[in-house]
Amino acid sequence: MATFATGKYALAICDRCGQQYKFSQLQQEWNGLKTCPECFEPKHPQLDPRYHSADAQALEWTRPARTETIVPIILDLNPLTVTQGSSLITVFEDSHGRTTGDTVRFRDGLGGFGITANNINYDLGYTIAVVDDNNYTFTVNTDIATGNGTIGGGSISAGPVVIQP
Repeated sequence: MATFATGKYALAICDRCGQQYKFSQLQQEWNGLKTCPECFEPKHPQLDPRYHSADAQALEWTRPARTETIVPIILDLNPLTVTQGSSLITVFEDSHGRTTGDTVRFRDGLGGFGITANNINYDLGYTIAVVDDNNYTFTVNTDIATGNGTIGGGSISAGPVVIQP
């Protein structure tokens, strides 16, 4: 193992200004230069940035987007309009979003004007024909209306034939 002298009488030259100083007065800069106290420059903080972890690329507990199940929608009070002598019923459902050919099943509907509740609440539902954004029609199976008016009651709902759990 090598031993070095203390250098208490040794002289050295500053790498920056070129002047002679005692060896013990020189300081080593971050870039390896030996400089005098007047020329010494500490390392700038930007040259030694703090450690930052990488940006996250994915979430730890992700789940696929779920598809909402179709549920019955409670309709307004007496949303079904019947016309005397016809089995065609017009349904008012605000912004229904349905298309012609969809099958809609009504639940908890009340009858009237010759149309029975059992016929409105038919288990297999009815194929509808869209009239506009708020109305569609269907034809009941056996009954014919005996008058003009609105029926259905206050708790009637329209939805899919089978409700998924």
